[in-house]
Amino acid sequence: MPLDMTEAFAFWPPLTEIAAAVNAGRSTAGAEAARALARIRALDGTINAFTSVDPADVEARAAAVDARIAAGERLPLAGVPVAIKDNIWVKGRRITQGSNLFRDFVAP
Repeated sequence: MPLDMTEAFAFWPPLTEIAAAVNAGRSTAGAEAARALARIRALDGTINAFTSVDPADVEARAAAVDARIAAGERLPLAGVPVAIKDNIWVKGRRITQGSNLFRDFVAP
C-alpha cells in the first residue's frame, strides 16, 4: 500500500505556531525536535529524504534554544525543525550533492 503523504504530514502545525508555542512556553524546542526525529524515523525508510540525520546534534541544538528561551530571549524560529539540503556544504557533514560519486565526501 503506497504511503499517503497528505495524511503523513497533515498533522504538522504551521511553523509560526511552533515558534509561538516554544517562545510562550507551551512547548519546547526539545519536544519539537523529538517530534521531528520521530517522523523522520517513521517515514524516511519509505520516502528516503535524508542522507544523514544526527539526533545527538539535533537534541543539543534544541537544548541550547530552550536555554535561551528560559533566559528570556524570544527567537523567531524557536523550535522550528530545519533540514539542510545535501548540496549545501556544512563543515564536517557528509554531502553527496545528489550523486553517489560523492557518497563519502565530507565538507571541509
